[in-house]
Amino acid sequence: METTRSWRGLRRARGLRFGLVGLSGALVNSAVLWLLALVVGMPTVLASLLATEAAVLSNFALHDRWTFGARGYRHGLGRRLLRYHGVAAGGAVITVSLLTLL
Repeated sequence: METTRSWRGLRRARGLRFGLVGLSGALVNSAVLWLLALVVGMPTVLASLLATEAAVLSNFALHDRWTFGARGYRHGLGRRLLRYHGVAAGGAVITVSLLTLL
């Protein structure tokens, strides 16, 4: 019974960390987009691409060390980053495409 409770607590904590990392990624994306587009004067689509990349890298680093860092990894850092980036690329395409359309 105790093992079940501790497993549930771990899953809840990981879920909370996952959500917080997602929120931080949205904040990083918005802040970098604002900085590049409005302060630097970069074209919005290019600023959005760079902001999205910054958020993806930030989310990867936080997930890799904080959300899932307690478990062992089968692959090295570079391979994990490439795999994460491959998954995140779909979201980046959607985000930048919608921004371009708007």
